[in-house]
Amino acid sequence: MGCVFVLGARDDASGMPVAGVAQPRTLLPEPAARGRGMGKLFVDACQCFAADAGCTRVRLWTYSLLLAAWAIYCRGGYRLCSSNTHPSFGHPTV
Repeated sequence: MGCVFVLGARDDASGMPVAGVAQPRTLLPEPAARGRGMGKLFVDACQCFAADAGCTRVRLWTYSLLLAAWAIYCRGGYRLCSSNTHPSFGHPTV
């Protein structure tokens, strides 16, 4: 069906852990599971896992080009707090 990792968030500048904040990474439904609600289930599972681990916030880090992911996150109640350019995939990406 796919995979998702949830880590403790780290401060972008210092690399130090941010207390009480979880950060999902690599939310990746398998191609056959896409469009069938699997992404929503993964996001819901991340939120439950974070709460069970004592986190009070979940922080996402994603790319603007991942339109399906953006839609899933928005439906899950996430909102854009900041945006910046990052040198990923060989060229600046937002």
